[in-house]
Amino acid sequence: MWKELDHLAYSFPLVILNKKKIIAKLLQQLQTDTLKVVFPAIIELVIALIKDMRADIYEDFLQEILPVVISILDCTDLQLMDAVFSLLSFSFKYLIKPLKEDLARFYTVYVELLLHKSKFVRKFAAQSFSYVLRKVKFTPELVQLVCTVTSENAVLGVCDLLFEICSGESDSLHSKALEVLKSLLEFEHSRIN
Repeated sequence: MWKELDHLAYSFPLVILNKKKIIAKLLQQLQTDTLKVVFPAIIELVIALIKDMRADIYEDFLQEILPVVISILDCTDLQLMDAVFSLLSFSFKYLIKPLKEDLARFYTVYVELLLHKSKFVRKFAAQSFSYVLRKVKFTPELVQLVCTVTSENAVLGVCDLLFEICSGESDSLHSKALEVLKSLLEFEHSRIN
């Protein structure tokens, strides 16, 4: 893999020029089952690319990287799970501005993790994504987006997400909790009336 990427990423200008080729090669490797043992190392390279490219990689992250990373998630491989959620955490940190501006579209891809059959995946997904939702205003549209649930796993995932947004340190509430709970109650009241 080094041989394939070295000439494309020798310098930052080359990384910018060859961004699509680099992403394609990394994702191709992530979709090769025989390389599963090195998936965490490949994910480290994706994280490095996100750190370097920041907002310039957002569309590729949303449309290509995130769906592939979600598809390779394996609950029995703790090293891979750690790598995937590290990728998500770094992505949220470095892509926060485009994420906040494109929250609805991003959520339609990310929600798959909140619907996951594994409670650990749902919990990690909620913890990771709460970082983003704490940085946006809770509008009726956002509440409707988050609270549209279609299955038991979806209910559990959304509950985990709302808990993580509202949960603070030392058994207290986060400063965002009042806004979130008020928005949820207003949303429910508007649905009843």
